[in-house]
Amino acid sequence: MLSIIWRRFTPLVAVALLSVRPLASQPPPSVVDSSQVAAFAAAHLEVSAVRSKAQAELAEPRAKKAEVQASVRERLHQTTDRILKMHNLTEAEFSRLTRQVSTDDALRKRFEAALARLGPPGGG
Repeated sequence: MLSIIWRRFTPLVAVALLSVRPLASQPPPSVVDSSQVAAFAAAHLEVSAVRSKAQAELAEPRAKKAEVQASVRERLHQTTDRILKMHNLTEAEFSRLTRQVSTDDALRKRFEAALARLGPPGGG
């Protein structure tokens, strides 16, 4: 019985193993220039502030109503879109840069330096 299963799945396992590319052959991460890092850092600060405000609003007792929650979320989405457009970023680019900053140490250092140049959140 086991030999029958093995004979049926061996070709599938072989194909699966052959289709996996080694890490060395993965494409290099896309290069992020200084202006993109600066725009992303500025957008990140603004989006974080807007998200914090929205979370605080959603935590209020009046936010138990579904229509209040929907209104807060819609305002958050519209404001986030406006911020990204102001910094010439799409939602997809912002998400990609967020992932890259979280996984690429060199890029994270450049991002943190850009944040430091912008000063503390809220201009304080």
